[in-house]
Amino acid sequence: FGNRAQARAMLEKHAEAEADCDAALAIDPKYVKVLNRRGVARERRGDLEASFSDFTAASLLSGMTNEVANEGGERVLRLLAGRRASARLAQPMRSLPSASFIGTFVDSFKCHRAILAAET
Repeated sequence: FGNRAQARAMLEKHAEAEADCDAALAIDPKYVKVLNRRGVARERRGDLEASFSDFTAASLLSGMTNEVANEGGERVLRLLAGRRASARLAQPMRSLPSASFIGTFVDSFKCHRAILAAET
């Protein structure tokens, strides 16, 4: 099933590739290569949350050493963050930030002022 999933992915048949990956994972749920393949298939189909779950599982199962899983997870996370940020920015702001939030935000840069002053 894993090799057939890869062949279908190469033919841009990502839904069929995902189904083959599901079948392979039913046999061996810790099959890291197939988790990566399903992550890519789901990413190409636009299911970023499920794709991120697959890449995360593959990374964890490989002890964070699988480069395909690590890079895929980072790539999908950037896409997810961009999608969520765009959705958030499209909504009107309901209220202004509180005074304590603004004060904390401004105070967080005080240490940078000392660093910049020392450099000049």
